[in-house]
Parts: sequence; C-alpha cells; structure tokens
Amino acid sequence: MARRWILVGLVASLAFNLFLIGAGAGIVALGVRMAHQRPRPALQRAALELPPAYRRTFLVSLRSRAQSVRPAVIQARGLRRAAWNSLSAANFNAAAAKAMLGRARLMDADSREKIEDYVIDFAAALPAEQRAELGVAVSRTLPPDRVRSAKTSFQQPRD
Repeated sequence: MARRWILVGLVASLAFNLFLIGAGAGIVALGVRMAHQRPRPALQRAALELPPAYRRTFLVSLRSRAQSVRPAVIQARGLRRAAWNSLSAANFNAAAAKAMLGRARLMDADSREKIEDYVIDFAAALPAEQRAELGVAVSRTLPPDRVRSAKTSFQQPRD
C-alpha cells in the first residue's frame, strides 16, 4: 500500500514540476517577445496605415527631421533638469529657473513645430484617400480629451 502512494506522489510531483517548467518557459518567451517589440513613437505608428511606398518615404524623412531637432530637444531637457535641480541650491534664483524653463518650452515648441509642419507638408502631397487615412491614424495616437476640474486636479494635502 505504501508503495502505491509513493508512486502516486512521484507521478503528481512530476506532473506539477512539468507544469512549473512549462509556465516558466512561457513567461521567459513572453518576456523576450515583449522586449523585442518596443512601442513605436506615435507618428511611426500612424505611418503604418500608409501604403508601403508612402510609408517608407515618410519614415525616412521623419527620421531625418527628428535627427535635425534632436540637439534642441536634448538641450531643452538639460535646461529643464538644471532649473529643477536649482531648487535645492542655497542661492536659489526663481527668476533664473523660470527663464530656463521658458527657454526649454520654446525649444520644445520649435522642435514640435518643425516635425508637425513636415507631417502636414507630406500629407498635403498625398492623394486624398491616403491623406485622410494618415489623419485618422495620427488622431488615434493622441491622448483622449479629459476635462478635470481644478478641485480634483490640485487638491489640498490632507493632514
């Protein structure tokens, strides 16, 4: 009788261990797959809606435009970081921090303007059907409109 229970225990243990090995392999495979599928930036996702000939031209030109504004984006990020880091300085200058943040915002806006103007110029040269598809695809990448009241956005901390 004891031998029978040992055999049942061994079979149950083997089945459970095989289940755990399979689950672990599945998790590892999913992790590897997800690591290779990074989310694309919004305009690149939108470009996937275009026919292949237009898509390639759009993506190559978009990449070129992005490279041209990259130094300004990096500089704006540095200004923003310096402004926020200055809060802990003994001789904190609020006006200087505001000026750095203002320059960073202007640089970001200028970079965004260049990219968006390119997209509009590219879309203007497309046939009406592809232009409409690109417009819908770009609209889908935008975050939803959410209106929040000032009361819920900036509540007073509770004691």
